[in-house]
Amino acid sequence: MTRPPSVRLSTAGKLLGLSLPTIRVWIERGLLDEIDGSSPRRITLGSVLEVRPLVRELRALGRDRNLLEAVLARLDDERILSDRKLGRSLDEMRSGELTEITRRAGVGRPRRLG
Repeated sequence: MTRPPSVRLSTAGKLLGLSLPTIRVWIERGLLDEIDGSSPRRITLGSVLEVRPLVRELRALGRDRNLLEAVLARLDDERILSDRKLGRSLDEMRSGELTEITRRAGVGRPRRLG
């Protein structure tokens, strides 16, 4: 089986501007993918390249503190926003096509607003 391109933890640290202990924490939290059984320990280059632009962007915005949580939140936001149904709903909301979904006493169906 062919292994994906990988880098040593120290190289990942240099690419991301993070310390080795921080790289290890990011691996434990699932943000960086470790290659099982590698010696010395290695992580996939793809996982490093996926988070690198986010790290740069967040640092440019002054978000150096709690960077792990900020990157995880950004990735979670991107995952949520990639949902087509949500995207459609947000587009409808922006254009003013709203549907009231709360029911009033005695009213059986939601009604379209706007």
